[in-house]
Amino acid sequence: MSDPWDLPQPDLFSYSSVNQIAYDWAGGNWYFLDDSKEVIFLCQERKNHAKLMCLSIVSVRLSKPRGIALDPSEGYMFFTEWGTAPPKLERALLDGTERTDIVSKNIVYPYGVAVDHPNRHVYWVDTYLDYIERCDYDGNNRKTVVRGAPVENLYGLAVFQNKLFVTSWRENAILAMNKFAPNNHSTVLGSLARPFAMHVFHRQRQPLHSKLYTHDPDSDAADKHPCQSLDPCHHFCVPSKLSPYYRCVCQTGYVVSDQRIGRCSLVQPKDFLIFGQNKPGMIRGVGMQFAAPSKSDEEDEADPHSSEVMIPIPGLSRPTTLDFHFQQSYVYFSDSQTYKIQRAKILGDSVVTEDFITEGLNKVEGLAVDWVGENLYWSDEGLQAIYVTPLEKHTAKKTLISGNLSHPRSIALDPIKGFLFWSNWNSVEDHLDISGSISWSWLDGSERKVLVNTNLHWPNGLTIDYDNSIIYWCDTFANKIESLNYINNEKTRNVIFSKNELVSRPYGLTMLENHLYW
Repeated sequence: MSDPWDLPQPDLFSYSSVNQIAYDWAGGNWYFLDDSKEVIFLCQERKNHAKLMCLSIVSVRLSKPRGIALDPSEGYMFFTEWGTAPPKLERALLDGTERTDIVSKNIVYPYGVAVDHPNRHVYWVDTYLDYIERCDYDGNNRKTVVRGAPVENLYGLAVFQNKLFVTSWRENAILAMNKFAPNNHSTVLGSLARPFAMHVFHRQRQPLHSKLYTHDPDSDAADKHPCQSLDPCHHFCVPSKLSPYYRCVCQTGYVVSDQRIGRCSLVQPKDFLIFGQNKPGMIRGVGMQFAAPSKSDEEDEADPHSSEVMIPIPGLSRPTTLDFHFQQSYVYFSDSQTYKIQRAKILGDSVVTEDFITEGLNKVEGLAVDWVGENLYWSDEGLQAIYVTPLEKHTAKKTLISGNLSHPRSIALDPIKGFLFWSNWNSVEDHLDISGSISWSWLDGSERKVLVNTNLHWPNGLTIDYDNSIIYWCDTFANKIESLNYINNEKTRNVIFSKNELVSRPYGLTMLENHLYW
C-alpha cells in the first residue's frame, strides 16, 4: 500500500467524470460509474495495451447512478440511482445483464451501497430519509437498521463483521456503529471536509467462491479465481456463481467464437445501424436483426453487448450528424462542440479518428457523402450555408447554397439522379405560422427550388429511398414522420406517423428496404 501507481487511461472515456470505482478482486476487473454520462463501464488491464480496455455494460434505463458494490463470489453487482427516473437499488450480473430492481419503493435519495458477503445482505444509505437500510440479494427481508439524527446527510457506507462505517456530511466525519445496536455510534475520524467513499481493508472483504478454496492447510497453492490463475479469456473474464465460475465477454465489435478457449473474433456484419449519442459521447453500430419484444424482454434487459457489431468511435461530446462511405469503410461525422468534421475507419481491429476539416466551420448540422462523385456535402447553421469538398482534396471547398437560409439542418443526396436536398427550420418555436421548409437542387447547387413549405416546423433526418424516388423526414417539433415522391408530378405527401407514442422528438431517421429507423 506504500507504493502508489497510476491506472492507465481508459479507451472509451475520461476519468474526469467518474464518481465511483469498484474493483472485482476475483476477475481483476475495474468498474467505473459515471453519473454525468449515466453509464457503468467494465475495464481491464491487458498485456500490450497502453490503455485500459473498456466496455459499456449498463447505459440504458440508468438515471444518475450514485453508488456501486460487487460480490464476485455470487457474480453480482449492486448499484443505486436517483435522477429523473424513480430512485431504486438494482442488481445485475457482473457483465451488466439480467438487471433486476430489488428496491424501488420507499426509497428517495440512495447513495452509498455495500455488501455483507457472509450474510448475503445489501446495505444502503438514503440521504433524504436519513436511513440506513438492508435487504437480501433478492430484495426480500428489508429492514431499517437505523434512522434519524445519527445518520443525517450520509454519503458512503462500508460493512465489516458487526460494524457499519459511514461518511457523514453533517458531522464531516467517518462514523462507526454496531449493526445490532446502531444508535450507539462513535467517531472514527473527524474534521474532514465532505468525506466521500471509503472501504475496510481486510481479506474477509474480498472472498472467493467457497469451492475455489484449496481447504488444505499444508498446500502452498494460493487461493485464486480461474480468471487469474488460468487467464482463460481473450478479452474480459467475468466471475459467475456457477462452474466454471467465469464467463468470457468480448469487447464491443467482437463475438466469442469459441467459448472453450474464450477466443474473440471480429464481427463481420452484412448490414448494421450506425448512430451517434452523447451519454457517453460516441458513435456505435448495432445489428439490424430485431425480434418482436416479449414480456420477458421487457422485464429483463437482453444482453446489451450481443447486438453491437462495430468497435465504437469514442471520445466525442455531441456527434450530431454523420454519414458513411461503404467502399472505404469510413464514417464521417461532426461533433458540435469541437468545430470539426472528422472521420474514422471502421470494421477493423481498432478505430483511429482523424481530422478531416478543421477550419471554416461554425455549427455543422448535416453531412452527406456522395459515393458516386467522391464528395462530402455539409450544412453549417452558424454560417447559414451549404458546402461541398472532394473527399481526396478536402483543403478546397465550394459554397453551394447561401442566402434565405436561417437554420439549415439535415441534408441528403440522390447521387444517381443528381439531387441535393436540405431542410431549414423556422426561426422561433412559438411562431407556428412561420413554416420550416425542405428544398432541393442539382448537386452543383443550381436550379434551387422549395419542395415542401407548409405544415412543417423542424424538419430533420432527411433520408432517401433511391429505388422509388421518395424522401422521408421527421418533424422534431410536430412529432411526425412524413414522406414525399419527388419525381412524381403530383408530389404526393404522406404522413407515416403523427403524434404516435413511438415518435417523441424524433431527430435522426434512416431506412433500409421496407423499414424506417429513428
